[in-house]
Amino acid sequence: MLIERYLKALAGKTELTERGFYPVLAKHIVEALWGYPEGCYRVEPKRGAGVPDLELLTDEGVAWVVGEVKLDDQQILDEERQRAVWDEQAAGYLQPETLYVLLASPRVLCVLDVSGELQAGVHLEDDALVDLRTGHAHDLSDDRLRLLVGLISYEEACSRRKYERFRRGEAPCGYLPLSDRTLAPFEATFEYASETLLQHARRAWDALEASYAQACRELQQIEADRTKLAGDDVRGHQALNSLRWHTRKRHEIALRIHEEDYPQFLYSQAYAGTQGADRLRDIFLTDTVYVVLSRLLFVRLCEDLGLVKKKVSNRGLAAWRELVTNLQGRYQDLLDVAFKDAGLIYSRLFEATVFDWYTDIDGELSDLLERLLYRLNAFSFRDVDRDLLGKIYQRFLPAEKRKRLGEFYTDDEVVDYILWRTGFADDPDMGSRLVFDPACGSSTFGVRVRAAACSRGLRAARPTIRSSASARSSSAATSTPSPSSSPR
Repeated sequence: MLIERYLKALAGKTELTERGFYPVLAKHIVEALWGYPEGCYRVEPKRGAGVPDLELLTDEGVAWVVGEVKLDDQQILDEERQRAVWDEQAAGYLQPETLYVLLASPRVLCVLDVSGELQAGVHLEDDALVDLRTGHAHDLSDDRLRLLVGLISYEEACSRRKYERFRRGEAPCGYLPLSDRTLAPFEATFEYASETLLQHARRAWDALEASYAQACRELQQIEADRTKLAGDDVRGHQALNSLRWHTRKRHEIALRIHEEDYPQFLYSQAYAGTQGADRLRDIFLTDTVYVVLSRLLFVRLCEDLGLVKKKVSNRGLAAWRELVTNLQGRYQDLLDVAFKDAGLIYSRLFEATVFDWYTDIDGELSDLLERLLYRLNAFSFRDVDRDLLGKIYQRFLPAEKRKRLGEFYTDDEVVDYILWRTGFADDPDMGSRLVFDPACGSSTFGVRVRAAACSRGLRAARPTIRSSASARSSSAATSTPSPSSSPR
C-alpha cells in the first residue's frame, strides 16, 4: 500500500532533513499518489528567496500548483503558524496560472487556493487519515487519500477544467495586484502573449498571401472570360460582375491587406528609411500584435477602474456566453465589442489602422486569446499608478526584440543624470518653464522633469510638458508602442 511505503520511508530516516524528505515526498506522493511523470514537477530545497520548494506542472509546462515544504507538521496544522507561512512565503509564489498552493510536511498535505483558503487537506496519523476540512477521521487507505487530496493530481492538471471555470466566471481573478513586485510575472505574461500571437500572425500572414494569390488568379480569369463576351451580352457581363463580387468578398481580408493596408504601411516605412522585405514584414506583424495587446491592456485597465463593464476578465466571459449562442468561442468578436466600448473613453487608441486585420481572421486565434485572457485575469490593475504604467510601456517589447527593431528607452537614472548635468534639476524657475519633447515615447523626460520640480516644493506650479505626440500625454499606457518608431 502506498501509504505504508511512504510512512516506512519516513521512519527509515534516523534524522529527517529537508534533503532527506524531498526525495521521499517526490517519489511516494507526487509520483505515486498524484501521478506526475518525471519532468512534470520540481521538488527541491530552497533555490532562492521567493522561489517555491515545489512546483507541479501541467502538460504545457505551466506551474499550476506551487508549494512550501516544512519539516514541522505544526507549522501547517497550527492556524496562526500556517497563516505566517502563507503571508511570509507561500503568497509570494503565486503566478498568473497558479490555481493552488500546497503546504506539505511529513504528515500533512494542505491545499489552499490563491487567497489562502483551505480547499483540501489531510493529516496522516498512525492509524487514521484526518480530513482537515471536516475533522473527520478515516481508515488508512490509498483510495481515501486520493479522494481527499486528488484535486491537484496530474490528471486534473491536464484536464483543461480551469478554462471551463474561467468561461463560467468562477476562476480566481485579480489575486496579483500589479506593482513593482508583480511586474516580472506581468512582463512574462506579455512576453508569452506577444510571442504566441506573433507566431500565429506569421501563420495567418502566410495563409493570407496564399489567399491573395488565389484571388488574383480567379479575378484574372474572370477578366479573361470577359474579353470573350460580345459587347452586347448583358447577362454574361452581369454574371461575371456577380462572380467578381463574390470572389472579392471571399478573399476580402487578403485583398484589403495586400492592396490597401500593407502598401500604406510600406509607404510610411519608406519615409522612415526602413529597408529589407523580411524586416518590413517582421515590423508589420510585430506592430500588429502590439496594437492588439496595447488595446487589450487599456481595456483591462478601464475594467478594473470601473470605467466600463467587465468583458475580457473573469465575469465578462460568462456574461458574453450568456448573451450569444453561436459566437461563444469567438473571442475576437468579444474583443471587438470591448474595443469599441473602451474607444468611447480614449478614441485615439482605437482609431482604424493598417494593423486591424488581425482580429478579423478566424482559425486558432480564439484559443490563443482564451489562454491570454486567462493569464491576464490573475492581475488587478485597480491600484496602478502613472509611474508603473510608464514601466509597463517601456517593457512592452522584450529587450532583445527592441534592440533588433531599433527601439530604445532611457532609464530613469540616466534621465535624472542628464537633467542634473543640463541644469534642469536645480532650476529654481522650473515651475514656470515650458518643456518640449518632440519624440516623447513614454515621456520619461517629461515625468522626471515634473518629479524634479515636485522635489523642490513646486507642486503648485508644475512645468508644462508638451510633445509632438501630445495625445499620448494623458497616460503612457494608452500609447500604442511601435517597434518601428524612434528611440525614447
